[in-house]
Amino acid sequence: MSANLQIAVVGATSPLGAALLESLAELVPPSVRVFAVDADERDGETVEFGHRELAVQPLSEFDFGNVGAAFFTADGFDAARREALDAGTIVLEAGEAATLAAPALDGNVIALPDSAVLPLARALAALGGLSAVTVSAYQSASRFGQGALEELAAQTTALFTQRDAEVEHFPKRQAFNLLPLIGDAEEGGASAAERQLAESLPALLGQARLPVYASVVHVPMFFGAAWSVSVEFAGEAPSLAEVKQAFLAAGLWLNAEPGKADSTVSPMDVAGTDLLAADRVRLSGSRLMFWLTADPARVTAKNWCEQFAKAMQTGYFA
Repeated sequence: MSANLQIAVVGATSPLGAALLESLAELVPPSVRVFAVDADERDGETVEFGHRELAVQPLSEFDFGNVGAAFFTADGFDAARREALDAGTIVLEAGEAATLAAPALDGNVIALPDSAVLPLARALAALGGLSAVTVSAYQSASRFGQGALEELAAQTTALFTQRDAEVEHFPKRQAFNLLPLIGDAEEGGASAAERQLAESLPALLGQARLPVYASVVHVPMFFGAAWSVSVEFAGEAPSLAEVKQAFLAAGLWLNAEPGKADSTVSPMDVAGTDLLAADRVRLSGSRLMFWLTADPARVTAKNWCEQFAKAMQTGYFA
């Protein structure tokens, strides 16, 4: 890795940005300078970078001129992205051309897997031979950024103290509620999040025609996500033992005591880790069903850093 490389993490205070900084601190040598950048209202805040703290730099004052690589970890930074590309900076971001393992290089843009899809894609890639996927995804406030997290905290406090809960980020209250539609439905009835999941998952798996039937629900959790998954196979379904072995070989964590309610893995159990945990694995005829949970920001940050390291090895940042 070039000792002169400078890296910017845009959206540094977002859950993915914070997790990415933690992973980068373990990857890059001390000689590599890393900048934490975010919207102007985050000016004055600090974020952790290994054993140090970085001051958040306001986006309106940041110069991409000497930055070799910029990770864009959240939406809403289109102008900054154009500025980075104009400066010759290589932009790393979630994109449709992403793959699970190898960095997808296109000019000055490296497409990486989206955090809403990556954990599920990793689990399904371990199986192979799929003919259809039905999934219900349960997304926490962290998926929607720091503002959504702060609103959930404020609403929870307000309701416990018998005050009105202000609603801003979603049409209805987050706290003590479930939102089965995130944004307005598109033509056909699916939400944008459901369409993205149905389109991105086959692309990541390399099965362009794989049918994916997705429902996405916003749940009143601060961090983490979960998926209730049902899959069908093109040929004979694998045995339960073969499925579990495939999951373990792909680096998933499996519950050693399945069937016991007090040991069933939940989002709380994996929050703050890069574990991808599968539980309730069972077969019903030729249909496989399982429960999957992860901290998407942590799992995604690890994958992005692994792909960044591979891009470095190709000399892409020389």
